[in-house]
Amino acid sequence: HGAGRRSKMTASAVTGPAHVSWRLRISSNAASGRRVARPATSFRRGTGGRNRSLGATLTDDVSRREQLEGEDDEEQEEEGEPTAEDLDAEARDLLQWPELSAQVRAFTATTLGVRACTPTLPLGATPEESATLLAETTAAATLRDVHGGFPRDVFEGTKDVRPWIAGAARGRVLSGSSLADVATTAAACAKVHALIHAPNDEALEPLRRLAAPLVAVPEELEREIRRCVMIPGGNVLDDASDELAAIRAERRETERELRALLQQKAQHMQNKNFAERAQIVIRLGRECIPIKAGAQSEMDGVVLDSSSTGQTVFKEPAEAVPLNNRILELATEEDAEVERVLSALTAMVVGDDGGASILNATEAMAALDLASARALHAMWLGARPAELVVVSSESGVCSESAVHLPGMQHPLLLERHLPKLPRGGKVGEEETVRGFDEREETV
Repeated sequence: HGAGRRSKMTASAVTGPAHVSWRLRISSNAASGRRVARPATSFRRGTGGRNRSLGATLTDDVSRREQLEGEDDEEQEEEGEPTAEDLDAEARDLLQWPELSAQVRAFTATTLGVRACTPTLPLGATPEESATLLAETTAAATLRDVHGGFPRDVFEGTKDVRPWIAGAARGRVLSGSSLADVATTAAACAKVHALIHAPNDEALEPLRRLAAPLVAVPEELEREIRRCVMIPGGNVLDDASDELAAIRAERRETERELRALLQQKAQHMQNKNFAERAQIVIRLGRECIPIKAGAQSEMDGVVLDSSSTGQTVFKEPAEAVPLNNRILELATEEDAEVERVLSALTAMVVGDDGGASILNATEAMAALDLASARALHAMWLGARPAELVVVSSESGVCSESAVHLPGMQHPLLLERHLPKLPRGGKVGEEETVRGFDEREETV
């Protein structure tokens, strides 16, 4: 866009003779943003949809023509002059850019890559940005072709943790499952960074610049999360703290003692025919045993509930009351300690930069996956890199050849003749649904 600068792109999508040839002619009014051309087969509105050959003679009377032209002028005045953005959007639709983006999306490895290519594949806003994107794609192809790198499983464990990081930066406490996602994403960042930097090849420099944010993720973050949280799953482990280990050990011992007591009582009541069977149930969060309603006086304790028929009552033996009480106390202490562990891990994720290092690394992983997808798409097509040339009055390049596309073939026309597209974006499909700690939400 713009009259001062134009770009020339010479590209061959696939080897072999051209199937489609294009000639672009731009009116002098195009530089001002005014649309001056219509397709040769288009018709004005108001003709009733009658089909005519290109050589047909216009037989409408002069007054009808003037009326139609007046209506078009009024519509143009109401709509206003098309902007550069409008023209760009129309050009993308005509070239079926959304459909082409869907092809590239099929070669992504992660949900991050899919979202980076949704709804359409990003384009460079300037010649410099376009050259950068092309260099990244070429480097990704070099990594695969020359060094055998960038396998799809290198992204394994990558999740879109951006919502969780943003919430943590606002003071939310991350759940164990979302912290597990952060840990696996951090591990994937380390693997991708090592893969890109392993070969001694300057051709990979564009990818290395793209991967620069990956090193900002603290190495100890993943280790600490794995020490405290089960992966996968997200349950906080006993080893997360000495206090948590002690609380859970006491709780398990108290629960065993309670279960043995209740089992003995239930068996006794069954032997005396005061209960249908020896059974332990939970009512009101406390373990108890069911007995016949007429026999409740045969055992000291607290009646917690009764059946819908009234023939059975659920009674907590007197000896079980302090044990049930202690279990509830320990559960409260455990919740508090788990909350403290999750809060400490969340603080590590946020760090001193408000989580920016992990957010930037996640964005870099999306960009790297997308660069890899573009390279795979090019390999699928058998394409070659385009040559981007900035055209200006000083360059000496003729403006008539500003767009030169020898042997161009539209990828959508080639798709039916090529191998079936893969199903992209599998890594990270099963993402965490609840990203924040439930205990924190109820406080």
